[in-house]
Amino acid sequence: MVSIRSRLLVAACMLLVGHAGADSGPADSSPAGGEKDRIEALVEDLGSGDYWRRESAAAELRAIGPSAIDALLAAAERSDDLEIALAARWLVDGIPLVADSDPPEVAELVEKYVRARSSDWLPAMQRLLRVDDDAGIEPLARIVRLDRSLAASTAAAALIAAEWRRDDPSFPAIARRVAAGIGSSSRPTAAFLRGLVGFAGGDPAGIDVAAAAIDRLRSMSRERHADGRVARRVRGSSMPPGGVSLEDPVVGLPCHPAAIIERTFIAMLVAAGRRDRALVESRRLLEEAVSEPEDLLRGYRIASVLAFSAEQGVPQLAEEALAQHADAIMSRPIAMYATAMALKAAGDAGRAEALAAEARRAAADNPKLHLDAASKLSHWGEGDWARREYESLTTDPVVPDAEFVAASVMFAEHLHDLGNDAAAAACLRRLLEPAVEPAAPNRRAPPDDLLRQVGRDPRSTRSRMLFFEACAAESKGDRQAQSKLLEQALDGPAKDVDALIAAYHASADSPDKRERRKQEIRESLAVLEAEIESDPEEANALNEHAWLAANTDGDAEQAIRHSKRSLALSFDNPSYLDTLAHGQALAGQIDRAVRTQSLAARLEPHNRTIHRNLERFRTMAAQAKAQR
Repeated sequence: MVSIRSRLLVAACMLLVGHAGADSGPADSSPAGGEKDRIEALVEDLGSGDYWRRESAAAELRAIGPSAIDALLAAAERSDDLEIALAARWLVDGIPLVADSDPPEVAELVEKYVRARSSDWLPAMQRLLRVDDDAGIEPLARIVRLDRSLAASTAAAALIAAEWRRDDPSFPAIARRVAAGIGSSSRPTAAFLRGLVGFAGGDPAGIDVAAAAIDRLRSMSRERHADGRVARRVRGSSMPPGGVSLEDPVVGLPCHPAAIIERTFIAMLVAAGRRDRALVESRRLLEEAVSEPEDLLRGYRIASVLAFSAEQGVPQLAEEALAQHADAIMSRPIAMYATAMALKAAGDAGRAEALAAEARRAAADNPKLHLDAASKLSHWGEGDWARREYESLTTDPVVPDAEFVAASVMFAEHLHDLGNDAAAAACLRRLLEPAVEPAAPNRRAPPDDLLRQVGRDPRSTRSRMLFFEACAAESKGDRQAQSKLLEQALDGPAKDVDALIAAYHASADSPDKRERRKQEIRESLAVLEAEIESDPEEANALNEHAWLAANTDGDAEQAIRHSKRSLALSFDNPSYLDTLAHGQALAGQIDRAVRTQSLAARLEPHNRTIHRNLERFRTMAAQAKAQR
């Protein structure tokens, strides 16, 4: 049986929902002083023992409408009176997140978020973040304001905060949408975004607003840990303990959304010239990293903080780290390299090189750590240190087969990005055609078997090697050698996609060759389409299909669809963003291409190929603007 009190709460919920629906979502108005006091009194009356008083309070809150939302959220989160908290929660849960002004794609994503289980709602948030022309930003900011779960609100706020970069020309438009979404909310997550929006717009007081919000978030986190409460999803399923993890952009490991917000705050402090406070906040992050309970992760957490601090112009943190936490840094290659990078940024090149040399020798019995260090060093722009790690892994006969193959392939791609295609090809040739000398016989399995063991097709790897050799020939102006090498690269069923694209463009002066290349492209697209149909969750096949179509004469709209699907499966993968930008450019959406490629360049700040493509799109955008 449903109690009278439960029926009243449902009725009150429907009254408030009806009002919110009529207004197409919460308005930005905040209550005046007298009205604010009245709202607080009405919220207290939701817990009254008098039936008619409760009903009258609910009716009046309905009449007040959107101005009551924030007080109800505060009661739902923090009221010690269980009856008030329950009533406020029921009322808040009925407030729609979808607004009449939301485009259909956005409305569908918001509804997906509302219905999602805990394992699915983060992808819905991420897809909202990346809707074309930033149309999903305002609804994402609504989640910051309206979702009762502090963990969900923090995750949405972190996704938005991470979009800010100093002097980013795209952020003012984002900021306007954020302001509309958070409205008058006093939640600390919303307050932080309000401070960020103000600071980005030139208001120096915004940084103080953000600082106060950070302090409130930390206080609330301490309170929740103290009383053992676990944040729960309001609209459907429960949140896992501790909330959700986002990806640490420095080391690629999961991290708490609050850490992303705190890093944005440090970047704001540096931009405001408040480096002393930025150092204090960086120390706090370092102490948290050092206290990481898992030994393997501790090195990565420390490396992330030190590399981030160096990037933000606070490299002196490395000196303190070495003085106070040497035991936690030394013997962990990734932490040592990050410290060395910070020392270099501080101007101490000698100590940086010495520490980098020690890092190469550390944990010699764990090549996986060194393979990952090589990848991270490449991402951080430390090309020389990355090269030395790769060379060690690809020349040492005791390195296990899996790490040897992975290092050879990754090193070749690293060299290709640097424009050293001859060395890239040589690296793969050593893998595919190992020399056997009596003095040092090859102890590994046949190369084709090695590649298959790690899930790579030997034929496509050979095609990739020949593509690099063709690129080297092109750089020397030897078109005849380039053409011959591309023919060899495509002589087989497993064609490297980039080789096929290069051959297509090289055939512009020969109609017969061009038609043959088009047929090869159609065949390759069909093979990739079959792979997609057999495994729709295979992001790489989607990306390969989109890349081939976008760089030849393929279907631009299909390329965009496939590329967006790959990004839904692998959020903000820089290579996939690069592909999407090419599809958008082919479709004539050049402004979108510049925006998408800018995101890829932000995530891969030292990838020369991605940055060259960005400059090309910017030139195309400037030309289109001049023509208009």
